[in-house]
Amino acid sequence: MNKPVIQYHYRGGIERGPNYDWRDGYSQGDTATIYYPWMTKRECQKDAARQECEAVFIRDGKEETA
Repeated sequence: MNKPVIQYHYRGGIERGPNYDWRDGYSQGDTATIYYPWMTKRECQKDAARQECEAVFIRDGKEETA
């Protein structure tokens, strides 16, 4: 049985880590509704796992592959 899916849409750059490195930022919601906080891909995957779901990433209207 497949897990439910949560879509995370690309929003822009976010800073992470002690060196303030730039990473791609994602959040739930469509292009008209932006939810905060923005998260990195890894953070999104952990968020989805906590909800027993699978994370799917959308950028420029298309699903990203690995």
